[in-house]
This record gives sequence, structure tokens and C-alpha cells, in this order.
Amino acid sequence: MREHGLADSDFNKFANKKDNILNPYKLKRDVRKLERDTERITKFVNKWVAHCDLKQKKHKVPTLKDVDNTLRDVDQIFCKYYMLLTRLGMTTCKPALQFDWTEPLKYAWIPKDWEKRISKKVGKAFEGMTR
Repeated sequence: MREHGLADSDFNKFANKKDNILNPYKLKRDVRKLERDTERITKFVNKWVAHCDLKQKKHKVPTLKDVDNTLRDVDQIFCKYYMLLTRLGMTTCKPALQFDWTEPLKYAWIPKDWEKRISKKVGKAFEGMTR
């Protein structure tokens, strides 16, 4: 295959050497990997979390390691095919925290006398209605 630049070199990582098409075995391998990775989690969610199917046999609860490994593999495969389909590269699709998410938890934002303040305002509103 002739190389015409960076896009071709990236495409050639996934293509058959003699043809200029994606290697179907690599595609099938990635699909099987996703199915295998997500099977345990999907089965648990569908049988116990979403539908609470008590007739089903007990399923092993996925561990955090199972979930983490699955998310890592989904991320890698997504980035690979995102690049092939859009010509845009991503190293990850994980969100990047751009601020300190714990900031709202560090300070009291409800005043201590909030119940008194609300009851006074609500009481005044009802006084006008009863006259």
C-alpha cells in the first residue's frame, strides 16, 4: 500500500496489507472483545438493576475491577474507530475535570436559620390571602 501521509499510515494499521480495506478479522476481534467485556455487567444490570428479575439464577456482581477494565477497553476501541471514521484523533474519551468538583462541598451554602427565614416569608404570603 502506498502511504499518502499521516491519515494513510493510521488507516494502514487496521487495513489488510494487499487490499485497501479494513481487516474484517480485526473488526470482529474488537466486537468480540466488547461483547466479552460487557457481558457480565450487562447481564447483571438487565436482570437485577433494571428489572429485578427474582426468578433468575444468582449472577455474580461485577467487581469495580471488571467495570474499570470494561471502561478502559471501550475507551480504547472507541478512540480507534472514532479516528477511522472522523479523521480526528483522541487519546481518550474520558472527561477531563476542569475545576475542583469538591469546591461546593467545602463551604456551607445554606444559612443556619434558613427554616426561620422561609417560614416568615411563607407566613407573610398566606396572611394576605386569608384576609
